[in-house]
This record gives sequence, structure tokens and C-alpha cells, in this order.
Amino acid sequence: MSFDEVRDSLVISFAEGLITDEEFLFLYEEYESVNPFYPYWEFEPFCLDSLDSSESKSEFRLEKEDVPFVADALQRSPLKNCFRFIDGTVRGICRPDTNQRVVYNGHKRVQGLKFQSVALPNGLIGNLYGPVEGRRHDAGMLKDSGLLNDLSRVGFNTRGEVLCLYGIQHTPFVPI
Repeated sequence: MSFDEVRDSLVISFAEGLITDEEFLFLYEEYESVNPFYPYWEFEPFCLDSLDSSESKSEFRLEKEDVPFVADALQRSPLKNCFRFIDGTVRGICRPDTNQRVVYNGHKRVQGLKFQSVALPNGLIGNLYGPVEGRRHDAGMLKDSGLLNDLSRVGFNTRGEVLCLYGIQHTPFVPI
């Protein structure tokens, strides 16, 4: 049953006197979707050909002509049990007046906040952790996020085989 169906049922139950005012208000607010309404059918479908080079670099962090090559390489990956790709990202911020060392990232040489994202093979973000202070190492973020503990419970394919989480060189490569 969807949130809209539950909310419609609540309105009907209230109109028929089956629930009180307080029950209705509490349940109606409780069954409000946290996801905003997004009319995706009103937008043009994604087309790589319509992107210019700067948009490709911004969206994929790749040159436009490299996107098909990378997509093809991912389809032929030797890691058949690799389901997710993880990476930490630093996003620069204005230098704060206080606690500059907390947000300073020595590797990138900027003050910033870090985020950890897990991308699924279909391109969706499966998990997003952060923001955390800019000085945190990606491996530390992975530990603090609790992601590996969560994935150890559910990280199996339909045949019960363990799936792996693939990261860049400083992120531990472990089966989940």
C-alpha cells in the first residue's frame, strides 16, 4: 500500500467517524512521504549526445569521449561479484574563522567537507554518508559510517554468493 493510499484511507476513516481528530492528525502526518513529489515524466530522458564536454566533466568526472569506453569496461569487469563502487569526495568550503584545522584537507589543500557515496551499477547513489570534517581519511569514513556492518547482513546475490564493494586504492577492498 502506498503512502497516498494510506492517506486516502485515513481521510475516509475520519469522514466515517472511525478515528478521532487526534488519531487522524497523528497518522496523516506520520504517513507523509519523505521523498518529494517529482514529476519525472515531464522531463526529457537522459541523452549523452546532448551533453557538451563541460557538462560531461561535471556530471561524470570524465571527458565526454571517455564515457562510452568506461561504461563498456564496467560491463566487462573481471569482478563478477562487484556490485557497488565507493568513493570519498571533498567539497571545498569557505575558510572558517575558527577550527580551520578540523576542516582542512592536506591532500587537496583546501578547507572542505567530505562525503562518502556508494554508486550502484545503474548509476544511482545507493548510500551517502556525511558531511564529515575535511581531514578525515576515506577509510575512516567507511568505518564510521557503519556501511560494512550493514552490508555484511544484506550483501549477497540471489544465489547466496557474497558481493564485494570496490573502492580506490586507499579504501579497503573487502567482501561485504
